[in-house]
Amino acid sequence: MLLRFFDKLLADRKIIGLSFALFGGPIIYFLRDGIGLAPASSAFTAALTVIAIFLMMPLANFDRLFKPNILIYYFSFIYLSIAVLYLLFYVPNKWFTNVPVELINFILIFCFFLFILTISETSFEEKFLKVTFVITGLGALLLLFYSLKNGYTFGARASIAFATSNKEMAAAGNPHIYARSAFALFFSALMLTRSSGIWKYLGYAGALLGLLVLAMTQTFAAIIALLLAGTMYFFAKYSIKKVVFSIFNFFFGVKGLLTIGGIGGGLYYVFNFTPLSRFYDLFVSKILGRLTGIFNLMFKDPELLKKAAKLSKTPLIDSSASTRADTISTVFKDFTESLEYNPLLVIFGFGYQKSYVDSPVIQAWHDMGIIPFVLYLSIVIMTVRNAYICIKYNASPSRQFIAYFMMLLTVHSFTFGMPYGTYLWFYFAFAARFLKPVSRFNS
Repeated sequence: MLLRFFDKLLADRKIIGLSFALFGGPIIYFLRDGIGLAPASSAFTAALTVIAIFLMMPLANFDRLFKPNILIYYFSFIYLSIAVLYLLFYVPNKWFTNVPVELINFILIFCFFLFILTISETSFEEKFLKVTFVITGLGALLLLFYSLKNGYTFGARASIAFATSNKEMAAAGNPHIYARSAFALFFSALMLTRSSGIWKYLGYAGALLGLLVLAMTQTFAAIIALLLAGTMYFFAKYSIKKVVFSIFNFFFGVKGLLTIGGIGGGLYYVFNFTPLSRFYDLFVSKILGRLTGIFNLMFKDPELLKKAAKLSKTPLIDSSASTRADTISTVFKDFTESLEYNPLLVIFGFGYQKSYVDSPVIQAWHDMGIIPFVLYLSIVIMTVRNAYICIKYNASPSRQFIAYFMMLLTVHSFTFGMPYGTYLWFYFAFAARFLKPVSRFNS
């Protein structure tokens, strides 16, 4: 029986490696920092990621490569090639940029882009959703276990604290890692609810677990991506005229009024006369606080708000949004000034990792110029377009999972990280290989 298990593991190793490379972050950080197996060790993280990637490497038939989504794949390859050239020849901040580490990251990205072409459509369709559900579900459960064991406070942002002597850093962790995996858990679980037997019920439980972890991590990018995914589903599946008529008919019909009244009365009782009221108040205050901070930053004078915040106990601006807005405004200030003394900088960029913008699309332009910016933006647009087609025309559950999940990467492309991140390009390679919505793209 044990031999049979290892035979199956060997047969499924490519899918396991693919899923773990994409969504295994929470498991890695739990092993690394949660139980202290390799505290604060980037080498440990890299080693497990490398193992996952090389599990995808074929042991035979290396010349058998399956056809990807050609445009996304080639645009990504050209963009990454330009980034490598900039890393080798145009690095303005050599004290900040670790060139050998960056080169290793690019080698891993190119290996991922190559090895993913050796995974067949059949293997992907049969096994990927279930393997991803198990990996992301385990990551979510480990985060819950860690949070409860270490005295989680309701309302705090859940993550596994970094094992470091710096108390501020140790307390922070990185909620985005767990939100990304929980986002994948939610949509893989939703796709599995279409199955039969035990997987259907596990799907419902997994969807609830994914939403719980997303709520605990409080990452606004994931919330925006959920809204974006819902909007895409809405426009892909329904006629706007029909939906407006149905909503009007529901709200002004007897059945609709009775339903709304019953739900409203029940919620009023639960949130005002049960212990859940305090959790509801805290949740609402958190959400309203974040929204108020972002809208204040967008529509009012940030400098005045910063001064007012010193006199107030309540944050008047969202700190992460404020930092991002400041860096983006600095980027366009650089562009404006360069037009006077060296216009070529606007065309060719200021150099690899010139500054951290926290918006990959904008930083691609700032660092490498207009061509990489257009390439990156085109990749995002093509990904969204193909995702929409997958949803509209009922592609397979595995491809619909990619379509919904890539909405989070679309948001991250404008709001989080750098345009060279391994996790970012692993996901775009994933989309380039399997986000093929119509039959003529099939391998």
